[in-house]
This record gives sequence, C-alpha cells and structure tokens, in this order.
Amino acid sequence: MAVKKTIFVVDDHPIVSQGLGLMLEDHAKFKISGSAVSASEALEKIKIKQPDIMVVDISLQDGINGIELIKKISEQYPAILTLVLSMHDENVYAERALKAGAKGYIKKSEFTDKIIDALELITNKGIFLSKEMTNTIMHQITASQMNTDKIGIDNLTDREFEIFEMIGQGQNTKTIAERLVLSEKTVLSHKLRIKNKLKLKNANDLVNLAVKWFSLK
Repeated sequence: MAVKKTIFVVDDHPIVSQGLGLMLEDHAKFKISGSAVSASEALEKIKIKQPDIMVVDISLQDGINGIELIKKISEQYPAILTLVLSMHDENVYAERALKAGAKGYIKKSEFTDKIIDALELITNKGIFLSKEMTNTIMHQITASQMNTDKIGIDNLTDREFEIFEMIGQGQNTKTIAERLVLSEKTVLSHKLRIKNKLKLKNANDLVNLAVKWFSLK
C-alpha cells in the first residue's frame, strides 16, 4: 500500500480541519497529520510534523496572515506544498498567494466540491485555480498595457495590501491595529506608505480608492 500524503491545516476555525479530516478519513492518498490556528503555532508544529501539504487560510489569529506564512514555509520548507483555502475573494488574493509560493487557491464556499481535485493536482505538480481566475491571470500576462492604478496597487507589500483592504472595509486605525496585533503608530506608518505609493493627496483619497477598488472585486 502506498504511503499517504500528510496534510497540515492552518485555520482559526477548527471545524475546517475537522471537516477535512472526515472527508479524508478513508481516502487512499491523503490524511490529516495536524492543525494550528495561527502562523506561529503552525511554524512550531511543522518542525516536528514535516507534512507534505499545508492547507492555509488567509486570516489567522496572531497578526501574521496566510500570505506571510506561505512565504515563510516556501523559504524554510521548500518541499512542502501549500494550498490556500479561504473565504476571501480569489480575484483579490489568488495572485498574491501564488507569488508567495502557494500551489492553488480554493474558496471555502467550494471546499467540499473541489478540495480533493486540488490536492490531487498540486501533488502532481499542477496549479489549482478556478477557470475564471486562470483566465484572469492569463489575460494579465498577455495584456500589452496595464492600468496605472493596478500597477500602483501591485507595488504594495502584502501587509500594506492587507491594510488597504481593511480600509476599504471601513475599518479605522485602532481596529486595524487590534486585528493585526500592531501599534496604531505602525498602522499609520503603513497608511502613509500606501498613500505615497498610490500617489494620493490625503487620507480621504485613500479611503475612497480603497472602498472603490474592493467594491469592484
């Protein structure tokens, strides 16, 4: 009998790892080997577990998001395959996840229908995305010109992009700081850098652009 591929789940909702565990209970190729609710917990546990695959959410408990975690995994454990499973819009985060080192992206609303196919594909050196997202990325690659606003937003770091998204959701500096476990001063510094990179005049312009940008996604 072939050795099953081990999967480690990083999600702050235990029901996700439990649900995946039930789905794979009798699967011939995959099994759950552990789980964590935060990036720091995951990094500690995988030193011991050394899984073949990690299924990672974007939003985690300790201020380090899934994109940052994937970067760390890619650097420290290049043999581990990572797959994003998130409620966040694929159009917003999939490309960043792939650049960070992920091998695929699934929305949680499609979890039960697509997770097995995704695991099969990435273990065979494929990339798993929805057809719509694949077409979007191909159009971006082949396009001869790019929108100026898009270029500016692409220049944001993952942390800046995360804060930009929160601004678009109407969250203030204090709330952003609490959610990301940062000081308000640090958040304000990030906002200033975002504003400068996007060539915006003031905080109101930043809020208006963030709200507009994410409403179109």
